[in-house]
Amino acid sequence: MNGADLIGLINFATRFILYFSLLIAPNLAISEHAIQKHFPEIKQAIVQLHIGGRNFCTGTLVTPYLVATAAHCIANQHTKAVFRPEAVLIYFRLRQEKLKLTRRAKQVVTHPNYRFGGPDESNLRADIAFLLLDQPVPEDVVKPIPITGRFRRQERVSILSYSQHSRRNLRIDNECKVLGFSHHAVAFSCKVDFGESGAPVIGWGEDQTPSLVSIITAKAMMGEEPVALGAILDETAVSVFRDASCASEQPGPC
Repeated sequence: MNGADLIGLINFATRFILYFSLLIAPNLAISEHAIQKHFPEIKQAIVQLHIGGRNFCTGTLVTPYLVATAAHCIANQHTKAVFRPEAVLIYFRLRQEKLKLTRRAKQVVTHPNYRFGGPDESNLRADIAFLLLDQPVPEDVVKPIPITGRFRRQERVSILSYSQHSRRNLRIDNECKVLGFSHHAVAFSCKVDFGESGAPVIGWGEDQTPSLVSIITAKAMMGEEPVALGAILDETAVSVFRDASCASEQPGPC
């Protein structure tokens, strides 16, 4: 697997449609007011990851000292060896064009069920990593996006990402829909491209407050339609997040 790429077109995704076609619920729209209110802040929390001079991925600032991304991003495509934390560069694109903000990772924490070089199908749901930054990002500069992992079938979500083909421009898809989920992953009605691994899936909840509900890990086909697959932010993933937060030695509950 190449951290610069999404996991290849995965044929087992076509089987998901047998489950998802039965999971129809009322369509839940994203409020235009919520988009206008929150997107200026959300955009700044989406980062570019340049890893080992080889891999390019997207990530999300989830606390002042943690970035969430896909675990496969931090491994060498050929050797499956994990890059050293200091080989991970994190670039923030701020509204103030002249203001540049970069960080390095000083520690990488992955989901305990993720196996580097393991079968794609069994790895999808656990394809999650948290990057502990060498310095926290002040919240008055970039506001983190909180993690909830909660979404509903047929809910509309937003996916924000950078790609290898458009590194200067943040791509925003507000028309993506949760098709459903299985034991392996969540499926979204979106087309994604190389470099968008680790991109955040933003859910809006009943109060239209944004939160991170999944992380893009693969692209696939359902029949003739392209879809995006995402990791599952379950209790184990939240526990990893909590442990990574504690490792930051920042004030706050652990």
